[in-house]
Amino acid sequence: MNDLFYSIPTIILCAIGYYFSWRHYSRNNLMVAVLLLKVCGLTLRIYTSSDFFLHSWDERYHALVAKNLINHPLTPTLYDNPVLPYDYKNWVGNHIWVHKQPLPLWTMAASMWLFGVNEIALRLPSIILTTIGIWLSFIIGSYFINKKVGYLTIYIRTMTKKVF
Repeated sequence: MNDLFYSIPTIILCAIGYYFSWRHYSRNNLMVAVLLLKVCGLTLRIYTSSDFFLHSWDERYHALVAKNLINHPLTPTLYDNPVLPYDYKNWVGNHIWVHKQPLPLWTMAASMWLFGVNEIALRLPSIILTTIGIWLSFIIGSYFINKKVGYLTIYIRTMTKKVF
């Protein structure tokens, strides 16, 4: 993330995309405006996910559990072979990991099984699902209020990586 060689062009590209998206929206060309925002959102998500280290607590443990799920998909284990005794009441040091729901862990495991065990494969399901979330946010805002609110929702949403 500290690499200015990639960060400055990414920010400039997305700023240009936001500008042209707003111009298309002002001209009532909504589909092109939404498409530009989806591309900008995908670009920002790929950029923020491209750092090649796992973040401190949560991501490291979830990556380990997803890696272990490749071998046994129905048993989310933190430690495959617990050498030391563990307390089953202590959820952070237990043999079975129940901190996260199984579906996100299964998608991470499937991605790592398909593309290899690395950081990008771990984050790929999140990139895909949050990008789909941009479009779903537009649909929800348009359905319940109007297309302007749907557009403004995704205009803000493309700047964030995590799901609201």
